[in-house]
Amino acid sequence: MPPKPKFARDEIVQAALTIVSEKGVEALTAKELGDALGASARPIFTVFASMKEVQDAVREAAMRRFESYAEQKLPGLPRKDADADPGGYRSGKLSAVLPEVPADVPDLQTGSENRISLSARR
Repeated sequence: MPPKPKFARDEIVQAALTIVSEKGVEALTAKELGDALGASARPIFTVFASMKEVQDAVREAAMRRFESYAEQKLPGLPRKDADADPGGYRSGKLSAVLPEVPADVPDLQTGSENRISLSARR
C-alpha cells in the first residue's frame, strides 16, 4: 500500500506557483518546493510522479490564474476553446486572444529575452 500523501495536490501546486511567481521558473526544484512546504522533497513524489508533472500542474494553475484575472479585468475578451483551437491561448500565443498583436510583442513560447513562459528550459 502506497504511503498516504502528506500534502494535497493543490497545496503542492500552490506552493510551486508561489515559488515561480516570486523567484522564477528556474527556482522550482524538488528541494525548493519541499522547503516551501516545510518538508523534504519526498512527499511531493507521493502525489506527483516527476518534477515535469509538477511543472505541468503549475503551468495549468498559472493559466487558470491568468484566465480569472483576464475575465475580471477584460470581461469582453473572447475565449478560445483549447480543444477546438490547439493553437489558442493555452499554447501561449498572444495572437490567439488578441485580434491584433504588435509585431514587437513576442509570443510567450519564444526564446526572446522578454520571455514570460513557464516552460521548463530543456
